[in-house]
Amino acid sequence: MMRKMMAGALLLALLCGCFVSAPAEEAALETTEQYLAALIEAGTGAEWGQYTSFEVHVTDGLLAELSADGDALLHQLEMMAGLVEVHYNSSGTRIRYRNSVFGDALYAEDIPGLIDALNQGPFELERDIYVVCSDALYAQLTGDLWLDLRQICNDCCGMVDLNYATGLLPVVCFTPTKYYASFRMIEALHTGDLSALSAQEQEALQVAQEWAAQIVPGDAESVMRQIHDLICERVTYDTEMTLDARHSCVGALLHGRCVCDGYADTFMLLGTMCGLDVRMQIGTTPTGEELMAEIGNHVWNMVRMDGEWRMVDVTWDDGSASHDYFNLSRSAAPDSHTWTWGPEGWEH
Repeated sequence: MMRKMMAGALLLALLCGCFVSAPAEEAALETTEQYLAALIEAGTGAEWGQYTSFEVHVTDGLLAELSADGDALLHQLEMMAGLVEVHYNSSGTRIRYRNSVFGDALYAEDIPGLIDALNQGPFELERDIYVVCSDALYAQLTGDLWLDLRQICNDCCGMVDLNYATGLLPVVCFTPTKYYASFRMIEALHTGDLSALSAQEQEALQVAQEWAAQIVPGDAESVMRQIHDLICERVTYDTEMTLDARHSCVGALLHGRCVCDGYADTFMLLGTMCGLDVRMQIGTTPTGEELMAEIGNHVWNMVRMDGEWRMVDVTWDDGSASHDYFNLSRSAAPDSHTWTWGPEGWEH
């Protein structure tokens, strides 16, 4: 019965002249402009930052052009279309992309540019940050500096822990898994959105605002000294606290106790709130301790004043009730403090 019905329908279609043929095969793209347009169209339909798969049909001539010089033109078009991560293979003249990513990307020409890019925020955990690198920077990072990237991100960007990877494109993907609390609090103040902070961090931020309100405005040296003295007055060195709290400004602000990276984290937060250009510096000293970062054994701060970086170690000054490690120039930096990466003018 079913066969009779299908035959009848076919005969009716032929008699009416409305038989529909099979669709024609998709036309192969012939030019680089068409290929770029196809990639852009694929990106338009993809969720940015998420894996997506698609394929592009090209002529033999275009395939040869795209794959010349190690796929140089292909990768250029992919980046122009907003791709930051690609995985693909070709079957004949069909280029099949799988688990590729379209996403917003930053650009860096050199190491200082990379640091500036990573410090743009937002400082969200588990958020992929894609940085497109110049040819020179990419060669540098994927060569001698690959193992040092963790140190750079720790010293310069507050990333206590992170993963980073690269693929076929000159793009490095950074995924921070832990930031020092001061970086996330500063971002929350900047955006006005405290939702990413824990209840303790929100409480600590409120205390930090109260402390910062007590700093009398003045030149950078005066503000720096007031913050230094306030922390020394209100915070005590203590290794017996809960692990995370003692390594964070949360311990200093809520409990008045912390270890060296807690001191530096607090100075970073208060200094930034009071208009200073501050960063944390991870290094080693003869009498250091175990840090969250597991890269060095001591943390202090660097402050830029009048275009020059100055060193401040609140931890060691608090231990000796002095200003021996306050506002030191590069030439006055103690031999006891060593580091791998420092701000411009401080590199070893």
